[in-house]
Amino acid sequence: MKKGKWRKKILAGFLGILMLAGVSGCQEALSEEFEEDQVIAEAKEMVERINAGELEEVWEDTFNVVMQNGTDPEELQENIDYYLKDKGEFQDFDKIQVRGITDRDTGTPYATVMVLAAYEDGKVMFTISFDTDMKCAGFYVK
Repeated sequence: MKKGKWRKKILAGFLGILMLAGVSGCQEALSEEFEEDQVIAEAKEMVERINAGELEEVWEDTFNVVMQNGTDPEELQENIDYYLKDKGEFQDFDKIQVRGITDRDTGTPYATVMVLAAYEDGKVMFTISFDTDMKCAGFYVK
């Protein structure tokens, strides 16, 4: 991989950590502005679409402007491929957990869904945050 790409990935990872650090000031129950069933359904649909090879469409349809400006579909695909390359076919959702987070600077509530997806040869954790417009405001794969 080219040196510039590694720098971009490190920078993107660092910016993601900074964003989470700023938002994670208050982990709490889900805000009344969200419906837990809807948040879970949206997160599951995103994971299913990504598994079906629709990452660019997911990026266009669900990522908010800040997320779209912070990454591009090609970079995102490289990162997802890295974690999914040896996992085989998607099987099911193993565990799903929902939390509320409030940005301590702005008071903006977010819903964060941790989706543990089971594949033939392993598991992958998707952490997806939504803003009150149900747009993806944070996305992390591990």
